[in-house]
Amino acid sequence: MKILFVTTISDTVNAFLIPHIQMLINSGHQVDLAFDIHSEVDPRISDMGCIIHSISFKRSIKNKKNLTAFKNIRALIKKERYHLIHTHTPIASVLTRLAYITVPGLDTSIVYTAHGFHFFNQAPLINWLLYYPVEKFLSRYTSVLVTMNNEDYQRAIRKFRADHTRLVNGVGVNLDKFSPCSQRDKMQLRKKYGYSEDVFILFYAAEFSQRKNQMLLIHAINRLKNKIPAVRLLLAGTGDLLEPCRNLIEQLHIREHVQLLGYQKNIHELLTISDAAVSSSRQEGLPVNIMEAMATGLPVIATRCRGNRDLVSHGYNGILVDIDNIAQMAEAIQAIFANKTLQATYGKNSLKRIEAYSLSCVLAEMKKIYNLVMPMNDHKQQKTFCSKKTTKTEPAKR
Repeated sequence: MKILFVTTISDTVNAFLIPHIQMLINSGHQVDLAFDIHSEVDPRISDMGCIIHSISFKRSIKNKKNLTAFKNIRALIKKERYHLIHTHTPIASVLTRLAYITVPGLDTSIVYTAHGFHFFNQAPLINWLLYYPVEKFLSRYTSVLVTMNNEDYQRAIRKFRADHTRLVNGVGVNLDKFSPCSQRDKMQLRKKYGYSEDVFILFYAAEFSQRKNQMLLIHAINRLKNKIPAVRLLLAGTGDLLEPCRNLIEQLHIREHVQLLGYQKNIHELLTISDAAVSSSRQEGLPVNIMEAMATGLPVIATRCRGNRDLVSHGYNGILVDIDNIAQMAEAIQAIFANKTLQATYGKNSLKRIEAYSLSCVLAEMKKIYNLVMPMNDHKQQKTFCSKKTTKTEPAKR
């Protein structure tokens, strides 16, 4: 069976989708990929025999290059006539489904994984005006709409009209790579990175952006520098707000306490040397950084936004604080620092909860979804501009 995976940029495939593609190839399917080559494509993709189609998708809805991308993805779909198209990320998914409904005679199932709708509780009005009507309309031409958090799932089953709507526990976390280690191994790894045994390490890996809101954490550490002299905040990642964050650290004279690590490939080791994970995000789909922290056995301090609250239960495996609330974040960090028993309890509970989000569990759910739509190809007809009944399916176990 011919399958096409579509994402806006190559980074999404590199970071999250290779095991999903491998599963389909191991089942005997041909998998092509379409995306904008934003960063070097992981060599494992070509090793699997995948054909890569460079399509100039752009993340900004205003970018005129998306018109060219629409024409190119339409031409590709028309030529190759795939049995199944699985789309990820908002712009690529919108353009691909628009292209699909303009090509007559296709015998194709469309699976759309929404990694987090741009419209959500407390989202700006402009997001609702721009994105919500489009997603609602295109849901009528979606065989399976896959959501990753409860807020998106509840809205989708109430308001959208996909053939099937599923709640799946993210893209899956590799529990062989991300796992707890002994205290002895942790201290040895700390020595490798130049950290002493007595420092209290917080870790956050994310793009430096308004959405991820690292400045909240920097201000929180500034409040704690005298109360917890041993606190160390490690921020991994790059982005538009990296330099403003660096400037803020200098202005507050907390370079000893906050370290900017840049892009890192060794996230599993940085989590291993940490005492807790933090997230200051204003919005999430289902954050992989928190899932990886939980798999390492860490307590989590996170903002109470969509996605974060799906993974972190306040008082069970971490502490939730209000978005943009510096005082609450500082208080939560101090509470975790001061109570080693609480650290251990939250860490153990993180390990219990993350089992349902393992890569093996998620791949098993995706296999069910693919089996749901693939048999339809032999007899279904091209969708037309008419309403149709939605089948609401049970969410993945959490």
